[in-house]
Amino acid sequence: MKIVSILGVIAFLSIAWAISENRRRFPMRAVTAGLVLQFLFALFILKTGPGLAIFQWARDTAMKVLGFANEGAAMVFGPLANDEVLSSTFGVGNAFILAVPVFSTIVFVSALSSLLFHWGVLQKIVEGLAWAMKSIMRSSGSESLAAAANIFMGQTEAPLVVKPYISGMTRSEIMSLMTGGMATIAGSVLAIYVALGVDAGHLITASVLSAPGALLMAKILIPETESSQTAAGARVQIETPAENSIDALCLGARDGIMLTLNVLAMLVAFVATISLANFLLAAVFSPFFDNPWTIQQVFGYTQLPFAWLMGIPAQDCFEISKALGNRIV
Repeated sequence: MKIVSILGVIAFLSIAWAISENRRRFPMRAVTAGLVLQFLFALFILKTGPGLAIFQWARDTAMKVLGFANEGAAMVFGPLANDEVLSSTFGVGNAFILAVPVFSTIVFVSALSSLLFHWGVLQKIVEGLAWAMKSIMRSSGSESLAAAANIFMGQTEAPLVVKPYISGMTRSEIMSLMTGGMATIAGSVLAIYVALGVDAGHLITASVLSAPGALLMAKILIPETESSQTAAGARVQIETPAENSIDALCLGARDGIMLTLNVLAMLVAFVATISLANFLLAAVFSPFFDNPWTIQQVFGYTQLPFAWLMGIPAQDCFEISKALGNRIV
C-alpha cells in the first residue's frame, strides 16, 4: 500500500501538471516543501506523544461541543433532540433527524467561532500556521494566511481573513485561496460529521494535511508569474464587525441560521434532483438491463483508479469510489 500511495502522489501531481496553464514553470520548491510539510504534520500528529495528545483533545473537544449544542437543541426542539425518546417511540433506526443536529451544531459553532474571532484567538492560530507554510513553502503571506484559515473556517468565511489583500492578489494567489476552500473542512461542517459518527481527530488531521496539499496543487495548476504584494508576509488585519462579545455571539448565530437553511435546502434540492435523474435513467435503460445503473454508480466506477491510487485497500476501493462518485454528483 505504501508503494501504491507513492505512485498515487506521483500520478496526482502528474495530472495537475498536465492540465497546468504553464507547464514550463513547475514550482519545484512549493511542491517539494508542501509534501515535506504534509509529512511533518502527519508525523507530529500521528506518531508523537504531544501530537497524539492534541489528536485526542480535538476528538474530546468536538464531542463536548456537540453535547453543548444538543443542550440548545433540547431547549428548542424538545423530544426531537433526544435520541432515547425517539428510539423508544419510532425505533432505533428512526432516531436520527438530520435537521436537528445540523441546525444546532452549525448555529453554535458559528456563534463560537465568531466569539473567538472577536477575541483574536482564531487570528493567532491562523498566523502561526501561516508562518510555518510561508517559511517552508515560500508562498506569499496572503495565500498562506488563507490556506491556514481554511483549516478551521468555511470557504466563505476564510477569505475574510485576507479581505484587505484580495483586490491585489495575483491569479495564482486567487487559485490558492479557492483551492484551499475546496480541500479542507469548515468547523461547523466538521461538527455535523462528528454528529453522524465520524472521528473528529481524523477529520481535523485530514484538514491540517490538506492545507499545504491544496497550496502546492494550486501552484502547479497556475504557477506564480506576477509580483505578489504580500511576498514579504501579511498579518491578519481584518476588524471584527462585532461591538462586543454578546454582539459577536448574535452575529455568529445569525450567520449560522443562514448557513443552516442553505445546507438543508441544498440537500433537499440535490437529493431530489438526483433521484429524478436516476428514475429517468431507469426508465430509459430498464428495457435493456435488469438493474440499470444509477448516476452514483456511473461516477463511482470512473473513480475506481483514483481510489486505488489514494492507497485504499483493494477490497474497499469500490465502496470508496462510490463515496467519491456521490461527492461529484
